[in-house]
Amino acid sequence: LDYGLTKEAEWEYAARAGTTTAFYNGSCTQPQGFDKKLDKIAWFYFNSKADYVGCQQIKEDKICIGPHPVGEKVPNPWGLYDILGNVGEWVWDSVIINGRYSSAPVTDPIYGESPLERGYRGGSWRDSPAYCRAANRLFDDPRTSWGYYGIRPVRTIFY
Repeated sequence: LDYGLTKEAEWEYAARAGTTTAFYNGSCTQPQGFDKKLDKIAWFYFNSKADYVGCQQIKEDKICIGPHPVGEKVPNPWGLYDILGNVGEWVWDSVIINGRYSSAPVTDPIYGESPLERGYRGGSWRDSPAYCRAANRLFDDPRTSWGYYGIRPVRTIFY
């Protein structure tokens, strides 16, 4: 058995858990505001109010926001908690800027491996609903250590 990060396509497959909508519990209705569907399953900018040392102070809104303990929201149909929102999850491959998925069937795609452009998926506690959609593709320098990135290690089983 081996542990590592998912590939981008594997992450989206797991996040969707057999669904086809923006969130695994339905469509996004408020891309830049408070979304009732997302509120039930994820921590995002409009519901991640926090009161602990280290939370991010938002002066214009006079609140402090930050990540929350895993498992406080409804999991996806496969039992995965916080796969959308809370912290963006690093994936193994990099996301091509403005990259597009192939329209042809593809098995196990990897979209590049730039050391300075690692992909992350799912959005975070500081993002709007549009960034927390299962299909949203994000990237950053993996050497950053912001409090809105995390990892979800997965186990690879060889047959």
